[in-house]
Amino acid sequence: MKHQQPELAACFEPCDAGDVVISSITQAELDYGVACSGRQRNAPQKQSLTP
Repeated sequence: MKHQQPELAACFEPCDAGDVVISSITQAELDYGVACSGRQRNAPQKQSLTP
């Protein structure tokens, strides 16, 4: 997460994969953002959010 706050990261730290989910709309927005950015370096960050 860009510019993430340490307090926010601490909230998610104890969570296991699958404990936190995102909506399909958020997923589509991430896909669109990566596609429009033209930067393939964003793809691995997006992939880390999905199983």
